[in-house]
Amino acid sequence: MGATQLTALRSLSQPVILAGQLYAAQSYVDDIANDYQTDLISIVNQTVTTLATNISQLTATEHALFYQQAGQVYRRTGDGQATQLTQTSHKIVSFAPAPDGTKIVFAVLVSDAEAFNTVSDRPQVRHYTKRRYKADGVGFIDEQRHFEVYEATIAGETRRLLTTDLPVQVADTTSERALLIAQTTTEDADELRSALQWLEFGTGDITPIVAEVAEVHEATIAPDRRQVLFIANDARYPNRRVASLYHFDGEATTIAFDQEELLEGPDSDIVVQNQTRHVRWLDNDTWLFETGFHGHTRVYQGSATTNQLLLDTPQYLQDFAISKGTVILAQQDTAHPSQLLALDLATQATQIVFDANATLQFPRAEKYVFSSEDGSPVDGWFLAAQSEGPAPVVLYVHGGPHGAYGDAFFWEFQRFTEAGYNVVFTNPHG
Repeated sequence: MGATQLTALRSLSQPVILAGQLYAAQSYVDDIANDYQTDLISIVNQTVTTLATNISQLTATEHALFYQQAGQVYRRTGDGQATQLTQTSHKIVSFAPAPDGTKIVFAVLVSDAEAFNTVSDRPQVRHYTKRRYKADGVGFIDEQRHFEVYEATIAGETRRLLTTDLPVQVADTTSERALLIAQTTTEDADELRSALQWLEFGTGDITPIVAEVAEVHEATIAPDRRQVLFIANDARYPNRRVASLYHFDGEATTIAFDQEELLEGPDSDIVVQNQTRHVRWLDNDTWLFETGFHGHTRVYQGSATTNQLLLDTPQYLQDFAISKGTVILAQQDTAHPSQLLALDLATQATQIVFDANATLQFPRAEKYVFSSEDGSPVDGWFLAAQSEGPAPVVLYVHGGPHGAYGDAFFWEFQRFTEAGYNVVFTNPHG
């Protein structure tokens, strides 16, 4: 596979199921635009049909698909009818559809600051009064910005629900109230903090979900509209905090799982669209969640009393959807860039539903474990050169503390093996 064939790779994410039909976000390199593109596709008997281009944040209810396109949120039904739900000039930072599919709740960033990189004969000077004046993916922060939360219905009605100076995300919603992840500290704080809040549509009241956590990353409401599962970390480690799964039963919050990391998966150089959720409800009493474990992804079925390991194989699972006893997993491993797998919850058997790169073949990395100086195990992987006889070795070293290698696909590693190099990558301590 030559270097110019990076454009041949396809990456699948955000699988959803509507009326028994499978959909996903498919990303690839657009060599003309020199950028990544993500399309909404449907998959029927290994046949892909592109339904919309340049989309993000694909999600679904039992009634419709929802996604962002050209800065707006669209609703698409199973018969192909697409409706634009938002008409905003501001950046939509998050949205969530109500379970009945009749409306969405979305948050926008309102900023009037001029673009910083505009062409000018004079240097542009900005004056900042806060310690934190830049952010990854944002650049220079507009100190006058604020955030607004809106409700938009399929009937075309839009109304503002909330205005706040601090960042806010819409995590999930019912027909009566929205679940928000609200930042609770300003940019002057040593560490940013966030909390879960209910926003009542009728009154506009804000009610916090009390939990001893420092930062909330994602949350989802149970079918009974009372319980909440959320992933958060505490403040025990200032630099590297391990995320745990929390369960709010409508009155009190308890830790549902904290034995393994719930957010950190292995690094891959072809993942374009981020995962939407790491935990999803099966019913009011049980749920599924993913964890990162020694370079690969595990799948558990949890409840208030037990956590059962369902899947533990050398692979990286990027996202999943649940439908009638079957889980559709967006998967990759060191030899396969992107596939969709079906996991039968009754038998725990898996099968390939769709391989986005079925015509391409790559060697698989071999995992090995060795002991560190203190005797603790260190995970490593060896990817053999695609040549005969002895070959030089390229040792890849990643940064930290958030990065990790593992059972994931790396196009760059494959390029070196094609050029006649062995590749070694490990997860050293420290």
